[in-house]
Amino acid sequence: MNSTYLWTIMWQQTEVWRIIAALLSGIIVGAIYFQSLRWSVNRLHTFKHKWTVFGGVALLRIALFFGTMILVARKNIILIIVYLLAFFITKIIVMWREKKHLIIDKSRSDNAEN
Repeated sequence: MNSTYLWTIMWQQTEVWRIIAALLSGIIVGAIYFQSLRWSVNRLHTFKHKWTVFGGVALLRIALFFGTMILVARKNIILIIVYLLAFFITKIIVMWREKKHLIIDKSRSDNAEN
């Protein structure tokens, strides 16, 4: 059995609603994942047990990522790829947005000093 035949079978078995669900889940989980990471880094100084809070939030993020992937993908490689692509594209967008805000905030603080 060649690999193109296997990909064809997997693609035919994947319903459109599952692809849409994987795409939306990847976007939603990516946004939650990186916003919770930002929250935990920004709020770390306010907690007494910093590493416990950071580790707990990290474990919750990992459980959210893999739990959602397992629920949505159901061992279908196409759905896993769609989920991962949506997740990482969301990551790139969030990082780009944060970098843009950092540059704007830095330029405002530089202008305020002058």
